Amino acid sequence: MLSAAFCGFAEFSGFNNTGSWGIALKRVLIIACVLVLAAPSYADIINVTLETNYGDIGLELNSDAAPITVDNFVNYVNEGFYDGLIFHSVINDLLMRAGSYDQDLYYITPTHDPIVNESDNGLSNLKYTIAMDRGSAADSATSQFYINLKDNLHKDKAIDGIGYAVFGEVVFGMDVVDAIAELTTDWEQSPDAGWMSNVPNDDVIIIDAYVIPEPATIIMLAMGGLSLIRRKTK
Repeated sequence: MLSAAFCGFAEFSGFNNTGSWGIALKRVLIIACVLVLAAPSYADIINVTLETNYGDIGLELNSDAAPITVDNFVNYVNEGFYDGLIFHSVINDLLMRAGSYDQDLYYITPTHDPIVNESDNGLSNLKYTIAMDRGSAADSATSQFYINLKDNLHKDKAIDGIGYAVFGEVVFGMDVVDAIAELTTDWEQSPDAGWMSNVPNDDVIIIDAYVIPEPATIIMLAMGGLSLIRRKTK
């Protein structure tokens, strides 16, 4: 019903003129119509961008396969927890970790309880996937996550028989991930965690982490802006 309304609106006579604004607005509305029609197929997908000082990393999270894990990660994103934190461990040809330390290597205490391990969800630790890190206990993941820099299938089932839950993948910014993977690292001392290995010599900072609105939300925001533009051109 919503898609029909948008598609019908694209043919509204007010935008059916030969003026530059009318043509441009009609094109935008047709694109909006296509996005709305496509929206149901993305119902279980949530997109998140990690804006870093090395470039943006786009994530596609699979809430169908890992609902608890995705919900936990998105809560931290929406609360701004990751903003200002760093990728504190980068191991070339293995993985890169973030979600626990700031630029001074102070440990940032998670704000939510540990979550249930969803590693048995059919998703594997393939290159460019994102997974939750954890301690020795299976259900101990909180805020720390990692991006796989190669296929790490051994993490699907660890020594204890429980794996590390994959909940999404990098869909753009692979070049950014590759550049970070090549950084030189060293031992660094954390004020509260002691000596840490594989810390990049140059900080990789998560400047901003944010959820990309679903297509319908984008369209509604665009429609409001288009209405304002059209009123101003009268």
